[in-house]
Amino acid sequence: MRALIGLIGMALATGCLAAEQRLVVIGHQLTEIVFALDAGDTVVGVHGYVDHIPGAAELPRLRGPRQTSAESVLAFRPTDVWIMDGRATPEMAHQLQAVGINVQFFRANGACWKSPHALPKWPKRSHARTPRRH
Repeated sequence: MRALIGLIGMALATGCLAAEQRLVVIGHQLTEIVFALDAGDTVVGVHGYVDHIPGAAELPRLRGPRQTSAESVLAFRPTDVWIMDGRATPEMAHQLQAVGINVQFFRANGACWKSPHALPKWPKRSHARTPRRH
């Protein structure tokens, strides 16, 4: 998580998001970090549970990840869309990129990609319980 905060902090400090930019954030973790770094004034739409984030609770929201579509994101007229891994489909991201939206994908470990196909495949965790050794 520290790496993710550092990455977002660098993006904000280098002017990646200027005042004229309109950011849609998909994933409450990213929203928390953007607002904690005092860059909430660039956010025009959010996704996820953000009621506890001052300033974000009043913003318009996208529906859940399965209902989120490129059209619903485009309704916010964003210049940038930041997506937490697993919160949007690659098809949606490609549609946004095709109309000139800057799309960034983030992982909790701090990694950032511009393409959903560049994300490395991580092994899925098994939900099966493993017996404990005594």
